[in-house]
Formats: sequence, C-alpha cells, structure tokens
Amino acid sequence: AQSKLAGLYNRRFHYSGNINELFTATGYYEQANRLQKLFTASTYRQLATLSITQHRFWQAKYYLDSAYQLGDNLAYTLLQQFDAELELGNIAAAEKI
Repeated sequence: AQSKLAGLYNRRFHYSGNINELFTATGYYEQANRLQKLFTASTYRQLATLSITQHRFWQAKYYLDSAYQLGDNLAYTLLQQFDAELELGNIAAAEKI
C-alpha cells in the first residue's frame, strides 16, 4: 500500500508541480522499503527517479547502486545509472555504462 500511495503522490506532482508531493512520495517509498522483508530493485529505482526529479543526483546514484546489487531488471537500472552519472559529470562512468 505504501508503494501505491507513493506512486499516486508522484503522479500528483506531475499534475500540480508541488514539490511537497515528491517529498511525500519519497517518504512512502522509503517506508515501503523498511516494511518489506525483501528489498526490491524497483523501489530503489523509484526512489532514484524521485531523487533525479529533485536534482539530488548523489542520492539517486546511491539508490541505483543498491538496485544494481539486487540484480533484477538490470537494463532499467543501467539506463537510470547512465542519467545519474551524466548529471554528476562522470562522463567516463556514463560512457562505460
């Protein structure tokens, strides 16, 4: 339920432009990760997406590194890692991806 609420707040941000919606969505995703017995890469990728939207690229990189270690849907994770590395100015790392 926490993940669904986070998704709704994220969608609401895209309609309203209210940054507080993103902060709320981030809180719900983090809470969902704590409540789950098994962490999922998709939740980390969602957190990374929210971080990129907020221009918190170092935080996004952390979430994406965590998603990469879990190993599911690596193609999606790598695409987001490319974006984060490019935004951080890590051209060599982005080219490697």
